[in-house]
Amino acid sequence: MALTERFYGANTAGTGRSIQDFGLSDTNSLYQYTAKLRVKGLLVVVFFDTSSAPSVQAVDIVQGWTADLPTQKWTALAVTEGERPELAEFAASHSLSNVSVLLDYELYQTRQWGVSRLPTIFLVSGKTGRVLHKILGLDEAALDGMKLMLHDEVGKIVAAEEAAKKAAEEKAAADAAAKAAEASKAAEAPKP
Repeated sequence: MALTERFYGANTAGTGRSIQDFGLSDTNSLYQYTAKLRVKGLLVVVFFDTSSAPSVQAVDIVQGWTADLPTQKWTALAVTEGERPELAEFAASHSLSNVSVLLDYELYQTRQWGVSRLPTIFLVSGKTGRVLHKILGLDEAALDGMKLMLHDEVGKIVAAEEAAKKAAEEKAAADAAAKAAEASKAAEAPKP
């Protein structure tokens, strides 16, 4: 599959722009919805071609990131055209245990995202749905930069969650102290 036409327009996903959420089935016939996956944190979406060595290498690199950056706060998707049995075999042969391979029939979503070159890799904010970083082709330096950005963004999510948890604990402790003071005051009050 070669993308020779360029697709531009309102739906083109570029850095700083909002993505168009989609739902595609994976190699296990389960639908994966980007809107639901974004709630987890971040998305890394790789549009690729199984017959292209650079594309396959890009997917393998993203799979490698899952070992370095636990996937509790991000999800990796690999989007391509093909038949489910062949893509399931491809996923198994490349040990894609933490990257969901999604079937894009007739490259519909690929075109919707304005992808004109394979591989194209997107880092998407889960909270806003905006593209934080986009890489065209296999650029190892850019991939290293995206991995670093992913690491930083995951760190921000974890820090924000920890701060919210700490604030909730402090509020609960303050509420408990206020109730205890109120109960103590009520116990000390003269009985009529």
